[in-house]
Amino acid sequence: MNTFYVNTGSWFESLHPISKLYFVAAMAVVPFLTANLGVLGAYLAVVVLLAYSAQVGGRFVGVLLRAVAPLLLLLFAMQSLLYPGGQDILFQWGGLAVKREGVLFAAVVGMRLLVVVGAILLMLMSTHPKHLVVALEQRGMPAKAGYIILSTMQIIPQMQTLSRKILDAQKSRGVEVEGGLWTRIRAYIPVVGPLILASIAQLENKALALESRAFNAAVKKTSMIDFTMTAADRALRAGSILILVGAVAGRVVPLWL
Repeated sequence: MNTFYVNTGSWFESLHPISKLYFVAAMAVVPFLTANLGVLGAYLAVVVLLAYSAQVGGRFVGVLLRAVAPLLLLLFAMQSLLYPGGQDILFQWGGLAVKREGVLFAAVVGMRLLVVVGAILLMLMSTHPKHLVVALEQRGMPAKAGYIILSTMQIIPQMQTLSRKILDAQKSRGVEVEGGLWTRIRAYIPVVGPLILASIAQLENKALALESRAFNAAVKKTSMIDFTMTAADRALRAGSILILVGAVAGRVVPLWL
């Protein structure tokens, strides 16, 4: 199965998928309740430490940086130069001025992005997609919604795998696929057609597989996967709730004082 999931057998991987969703939900909310870079850095440190304890740290950091770095560079370039109302100029060249307020704002937004994307990526790397969908369906989620979630989690890794296979095939035929930027752009143009056709063929295969498994049958479906709550699950859920409550309190209490 082409996903971000890595089978490590770590304690974090063995947790109940819903427990990991507690953590993701907390990390998706708390960064937006503060603009303090120190607090945001602490949230990011928690995510990174959990990734290393889940034995996916190196791959996690690499994928996270590759996914977010282009957005961060664009964010810092735009905000540092075009931030409205900034007065403290750090550097000026001609008509362009890098403003301290814009850099700080970009840093806050960038840290928030790293925390949210990092938490989601950690869950994807440490949770088998099938286990996540089964856990949600056991909580009452419709099977069709589960299939949509599963397909969404698989689409990017599948497209990456297909594109690599097509590029390897083109390379074996003598097509130049390595070199400068323009050479690589030209190499990817012939990939688009086969990539679309292969994706359509995969959709047809998936539809046939679903029908053969009575996906649309109006009966209650059972599963061979069984989840058990452990002390680590309870600790992660309690910790996620405490982090969320603490962040809300830190935002609301000063308004009352």
